[in-house]
Amino acid sequence: PEAEAAPSVGEEVGYGYCTEFILRGEGLDLEAIKAKVVSLGDSVLVVGDENMVRVHVHTLEPGKVLGFATDKGTLHQIKIDNMQDQHHHFVFANVTSRTQPAVATGVSTVAVANSEGFVRVMMSLGLTAAVYGGTTMNPTSAELLKAVESTPTEKVIILPNNPNVIMTARQAAAMSKREVGIVATRTLPQGISALLAYNPEADLETNLRAMEEAANAVHSIEITRATRSVQWQGLEVREGQVIGLLEDQLVVAGEDEDDVVLRTLAKAPLADCELATVYYGERVPEETAQALARLIRQEHPKLTVEVVNGGQPLYNYVISAE
Repeated sequence: PEAEAAPSVGEEVGYGYCTEFILRGEGLDLEAIKAKVVSLGDSVLVVGDENMVRVHVHTLEPGKVLGFATDKGTLHQIKIDNMQDQHHHFVFANVTSRTQPAVATGVSTVAVANSEGFVRVMMSLGLTAAVYGGTTMNPTSAELLKAVESTPTEKVIILPNNPNVIMTARQAAAMSKREVGIVATRTLPQGISALLAYNPEADLETNLRAMEEAANAVHSIEITRATRSVQWQGLEVREGQVIGLLEDQLVVAGEDEDDVVLRTLAKAPLADCELATVYYGERVPEETAQALARLIRQEHPKLTVEVVNGGQPLYNYVISAE
């Protein structure tokens, strides 16, 4: 809108605070949380599941929202912005430098995932469009381009979530007429962590910086079986053995899956980590994954351990630590 049409100072009482945070807990009631947050403000976004909920609200009393949430679990990535300050910045920018009205605002997100489970998790965190792919079934640049062009905004961020997809994402970005940024995520946990930092109200560059920082803060572990015998950096691996990858690098091999998981975790820098999320694959029963989670809690009592049905092929477990 034209600067002349902006509200005067006397009309600014209702701006309040843009309040965002992640709520982690057990048995969280998504609908009850949403109903309470709606009663405390507007522009409400409440998404997630019984273990993790992302909240966004415009409110005059952010303390009440945070106080309510702390009774339900622990708060993470708290962000509170004074919207009156944002409005002053907007009016000043428009008065000193007149520009044409924006055609479209906001930033969309496109991510690559290899299972319905991971797509559900990412969609709950605000993902706009998903492209199926990953290990042994990487998407083409045309598929990524189609997903980018399907989004409703002129600015888009791609999360490759696999080292083999990063170059393809860059090719898709180069072919698109839209402004496309890439957060070079190499694993699905990095992609999820990046989406936790995604702010639909922020601009492209702000989102890129925040999402890259969040992606780099998570440690990724993948557990699968060796498809061939190999020697790698002093590690001898036989075909069929369970192997553990840390940050996409082979670090452990063995016969017992639980033992390989624990030994791989032991190699991760967990000193500053608070949460481990175990995403179990399509061939793993939930009770088996829950038993593994109990072992991890015993080995690392300072970690909160969550279990999520990732449903991914090939990798029995994908584990994030942050």
